[in-house]
Amino acid sequence: MRTSAFIAHPNYPHSSSEADFPHLSRSLASFGIHVTQDLDTARILISMNHSPSHLRTFRKYEKSDKLKVLVRLEPRATYPVQYEDRTTKWYDLVITPGSLRDETKRIMWPYFYQPNPLRPNHSAPSLSALPATSLVSSDRELWDSRPYLLTLIASNKVSPTRHSNYHLRRSAVKELSNRGLRTFGEMWDASFPEKLGERAKIAWGATKSGYFPNPFSLAEGLLTHFPEVDGQVKNKHSIIQQSKYSLVIENDNLYVSEKIIDALVGGSLPFYVGGNLGRVGISSEVARRVTDFDQVIETINRLTPRQIQNWRENAYRLVSSPQFINSWSGERVYEAISRLIFQIIYDDSRLREEL
Repeated sequence: MRTSAFIAHPNYPHSSSEADFPHLSRSLASFGIHVTQDLDTARILISMNHSPSHLRTFRKYEKSDKLKVLVRLEPRATYPVQYEDRTTKWYDLVITPGSLRDETKRIMWPYFYQPNPLRPNHSAPSLSALPATSLVSSDRELWDSRPYLLTLIASNKVSPTRHSNYHLRRSAVKELSNRGLRTFGEMWDASFPEKLGERAKIAWGATKSGYFPNPFSLAEGLLTHFPEVDGQVKNKHSIIQQSKYSLVIENDNLYVSEKIIDALVGGSLPFYVGGNLGRVGISSEVARRVTDFDQVIETINRLTPRQIQNWRENAYRLVSSPQFINSWSGERVYEAISRLIFQIIYDDSRLREEL
């Protein structure tokens, strides 16, 4: 009999989210781990972000030979309680894809070519499945003809914690909108009641998870109006492919997400606000770190044609390299996660006997 695993997600409190993580399910199966819809009989709980209800139920049936795994896909800025010791202590294995903290084995963010990450398509290709023509083009004339100088694709969010970069997104939009920045994303053109409702929802969600939200973080930008924004788009890649440069601002500085990969794959040269990209193999020759938004436009204006071409060539070499593709492709990341889970099982003779 194979070892069984239940894939949990906080948004689906009464069922396994196997269908929402098909690549993980297939990878687990390749290691002899069967994904079940029955939490009561599952030997492994794999929680894709901390799911309090699933954890409570699983612990009711917990025996010494059961395994609990937490995969933190949401950053601390979005879901802070799953980064606290009082939460992680209940799990036998905690995996944070894209994390910049010191880890024995770093796993990259599971990248898929999603048109809209807020409404994911489970059939979206990963890097290894993209045709070469989808990667950054080396044609300089095509790049020169892109209509947008600089774009930011991000929602106007707030966080229940002070540890986020959302206020930096608002600062960038205020400082650069009249200097060539085009902004796309949800909530930038929201009305006051809409903003208030969104903040109430975030506060309720944080409180329900056991985290007391910071009221000052929730109030950020509530009265600020952003008239020069373009709003939500159905396909972010179409915008990136029309942009010479991208302003990439992570949710927080502790991880690297799909945002920088989107820019690089789309051939837009990224200015980056976030953690140390060097830890995940992305050098300053590929993404330029931003400490002052005024410097972004000044840097663009000072770049020579040779410097632009070097930047583009460095980006192309990175995204087309086998190491980059193998590290960031979603199905490869889930293979690495499955392998870590399998290793834990293999080290436990009580679970190993079932394989």
